[in-house]
Amino acid sequence: QNSFPNSKRIGTSALYTSRLTNTQLQSLTTVRSGSGGNISYYGPYTVHSFTGSATFTPSFTGPVEVLVVAGGGGGGYDNGGGGGAGGLLYVSSYGVSQGTGITVTIGAGGVGGPNGSTKGTNGGNSVFGGLTALGGGGGASDVNTLGLNGGSGGGSARTGGTGAKG
Repeated sequence: QNSFPNSKRIGTSALYTSRLTNTQLQSLTTVRSGSGGNISYYGPYTVHSFTGSATFTPSFTGPVEVLVVAGGGGGGYDNGGGGGAGGLLYVSSYGVSQGTGITVTIGAGGVGGPNGSTKGTNGGNSVFGGLTALGGGGGASDVNTLGLNGGSGGGSARTGGTGAKG
C-alpha cells in the first residue's frame, strides 16, 4: 500500500562509482523526442507514430529506432488472389540531427481489381528519410495471371508475385 498517493514511482535507477560529468548528467536526464506524428510513451521510449505524410524534427542529435511499414496491395476481383502485405524496414540506430526535419511519407493501401481482367494495384511505398519500404503487390483477378511483385507479392488462384529481396 502506497502511503503517498500522489507520488510517482521511480522507473529506472543506476549506481555510479564515480562522479559523472555535467554533460553525462544532462544526457541521462534529457528527454529525447522531437515534433511530428502522434506522440506516446512506452516505458523509457518516446514513440512518434505517423498515419499520414508529415515531418519528424528531432530535439537532439543521436540515434533513433525506426520502423517503416508500407501500404498493402489491393486484392484481385471476385475469386482472384489477395493483395500482398506492405514491406517493412526496421533500423535499430538511424542517425538524426537536432532541428533537421526528416520527411515521412506514408504509403496508402492498393485498390482492389475492378473486374476480372484488371489486377489490384500495388500499395504505396512508405519513406522515412533515406529508408523506403515497398508497397505490397496487387492480387491477380484471373487464374491465368500472376499477382504483382512488391514488398510481399500479390496472390492469384495459381501462383503469387515475388516479394522484395532485402
